[in-house]
Amino acid sequence: MKKRFLQLATLLAFSLGTVAAQDITVFNFDGISPTGISSWADTFTSFANPVVDGLNSSTNVGIYTHKGAWSEVKMNTDVDPRIYSSYEVKAYTPVAGRIQIACFDATGAQLDWYLVNTTAGTGWVKYTRNLVLGKRIKSVMVSFQRDFNPSATPENNVCYFDDFVFLKSTSTYLNAYVEPFKVTGTNDWDSWTGAPSTKAWSGGAAITTVLDSTVSIQNWNGTANNQNIKFMLGVAPAITISNIDVNGFDTLKVVVDTQWPMASGEVAAFNNINIDDSKKAPIFDVKVGTGDWIRQITSKPNANGSWGTQTFILKDNLGLAINNVSSINLRISRAEQISYFIDNLKIIGRAHVAGTPTDLNKSLLTNISVYPNPASDYIVAKGAKSVSIFTLEGKQVLSVQNQERIDISSLKYGVFVVKINNGSQTTVSKLIKK
Repeated sequence: MKKRFLQLATLLAFSLGTVAAQDITVFNFDGISPTGISSWADTFTSFANPVVDGLNSSTNVGIYTHKGAWSEVKMNTDVDPRIYSSYEVKAYTPVAGRIQIACFDATGAQLDWYLVNTTAGTGWVKYTRNLVLGKRIKSVMVSFQRDFNPSATPENNVCYFDDFVFLKSTSTYLNAYVEPFKVTGTNDWDSWTGAPSTKAWSGGAAITTVLDSTVSIQNWNGTANNQNIKFMLGVAPAITISNIDVNGFDTLKVVVDTQWPMASGEVAAFNNINIDDSKKAPIFDVKVGTGDWIRQITSKPNANGSWGTQTFILKDNLGLAINNVSSINLRISRAEQISYFIDNLKIIGRAHVAGTPTDLNKSLLTNISVYPNPASDYIVAKGAKSVSIFTLEGKQVLSVQNQERIDISSLKYGVFVVKINNGSQTTVSKLIKK
């Protein structure tokens, strides 16, 4: 009980923190300078803004000079990625080159790497990076290179940075679990093939396959999706992510990036209108405790082979949103007709509010006699001392005491959750209002 109280207290404090949190500025050189700067060759210092324009009218900015191969500049920060879901930074590059930005945890392990090739510019450009991280960011790195080894001509390897800011998420949902499919201790340019059970994954949960079959992690060179598990039709096995801690969260959702690699042998199947789209969609199943695997509804990847993000609510066998369970297992399988990539998996949810239904809780969830169902005007709940009706999102829309016949005529059409207490037992059921 003490452990559960501490978990809920921590979640409550975190939820309150998201309200009070402000954007975190790493540097702007007009009041906030970078701290803990380290570099073996490159320099990063304050400098008068060389190009005042509509995007950046600051008086001072940072001038970055690249002086040695493999050199960059690191600086300190402290960012909780559950609250801060992206960052932005401004740059002015008078010569063509490439900008690199990376985030690191407390051990120095790389969490994220971003690369962008730049042209010789005449003004400031803002770059934004969305983050899918499960560990706290304790330092960041910036770098600019025109020449790989510029020791003889450092004056030709100059870039200007300003206004590096981590942005607070505006979503009402919090990250319960994040898996970018990155093997702990590897770099973002490393590809890897093997049994996932032999590796530690950045999300923290165990990832396994049937019979310990192998999966492949592909390198994507610092673009929008760094490393990805690749599922090939008829080849790759399902992966299972076990014991994902989601305690204290309601209305769990999966957010995941998917891509169809436009494999030549799959084009006919992908475009065949006689094949249902569900057979072209990634297969996700969820299980709570020792219950059954429950198939979820997903969408097929984009037809043009581009990355796309899909979001879906995790539901139980009654079609109800999963709320306030301690942990879940997630199984991801290949589509029936096509191969695909997946990346940047997140399980998000709202902070649990006491009194809302706890779906998939086997001690509470039973088949009870509520009739008629579907219903339009009223329902009857025999022996009920109290009846509460909720939306699938957990919002209470009706509550009555000591009534067996309940008027529901004011409810909108749709699916609801009915919570009934008879004085000694609480049961939960699904109600369809027609």
